[in-house]
Amino acid sequence: MNLATTSSKSRHINSISCGIVCYETPHEQIEKLLGSLRIAIHKLRASQESTSVAVYLIDNSRKSTLSLILLKNQQELMKKDNIQFHFVGGHGNVGYGAAQNMVIRSIDSDLHLILNPDVTIKEDALVEGVKVFVNNRSVVMLSPHAKNGLGEKQCLCKRLPTILTLIVRGFLPKLFQKIFKSRLDYYEMHDLSETEITEGIPLISGCFMLADTKVLQEVGGFDERYFLYFEDFDLSLRIGTQGSLVHSPNVRITHEGGNTAKKGVTHIWYFIKSGIRFFNKHGWRYW
Repeated sequence: MNLATTSSKSRHINSISCGIVCYETPHEQIEKLLGSLRIAIHKLRASQESTSVAVYLIDNSRKSTLSLILLKNQQELMKKDNIQFHFVGGHGNVGYGAAQNMVIRSIDSDLHLILNPDVTIKEDALVEGVKVFVNNRSVVMLSPHAKNGLGEKQCLCKRLPTILTLIVRGFLPKLFQKIFKSRLDYYEMHDLSETEITEGIPLISGCFMLADTKVLQEVGGFDERYFLYFEDFDLSLRIGTQGSLVHSPNVRITHEGGNTAKKGVTHIWYFIKSGIRFFNKHGWRYW
């Protein structure tokens, strides 16, 4: 269902926070993301000058691999742009959701942006994202239009998965995936409009989630029992009971991540373990 871009029930957005969880992430990747974020904040403040912004970099590495030079440089750049910059580290690898919750519990912003470090955002991403929330009080979370590093479209919005769909999509060769093309296209919501905002999205990828902070806190943030994978799907279903999840083609990002099967046995184990937890909690769907 398409969402009207204007509404009489508008709201004011005066502050935004952002949580980025990294784990042994290359310095260049972090600098690239934070650079794109600063540009997007500049663009936002050109239309909303008084917007307060706080950025939290959360390091889940067992022994921090982020150099003091990098952190000092980012601190100076953010301060110059009047952006609050906070580093959270020393807690070890507590899992993605638990790390994000460290920030989610403590903030008092109007909107909170959950980001992966392998993302870069386009300069007008925050302007367009904030616009959706300002004009539509029913929206509680937003997903962007994404492309990978090669410029190919990525599908961050999903319908509810089945066991068969996850196996085909994550672990079968491309040749076999072609047999299930219609099933995969349906799951990945290939029918989403690329020109209009769509509401009623069931599931949103955790690489970029722009959320109403108050509602995010009311549902308890992420379920920390998911160490990695499916925590974003679980959050989508829970926060979706409080309002509308939307996809905006005008909020654009580049995302380098994905493809669990190529990340090794440990990631496959996390995927299976979290998948079982997700289906136990939200109901098993096999075919």
